[in-house]
Amino acid sequence: MMDQTLRLEVDVKFFQLEESAEAESLAKQIDGAVYTWKTIRTVNWLEHGFRNVDALGLVVLPRLLPDEIQMSDDPEE
Repeated sequence: MMDQTLRLEVDVKFFQLEESAEAESLAKQIDGAVYTWKTIRTVNWLEHGFRNVDALGLVVLPRLLPDEIQMSDDPEE
């Protein structure tokens, strides 16, 4: 057995934190889950559920994904 990293592109709708009810509604419609887009400086990741600390916004993804998903970091300026 060998571990591999898969990089996927997924189109998602981005919601502001104030739009959490809309994100939850979409998640129910498509049987998905709300993830919080977290960011600190140039580092980005998604956490399952609504979290308001270090949050940039919300996205809806398919169910059964990991509780934390690493994303590409922002380019250094």
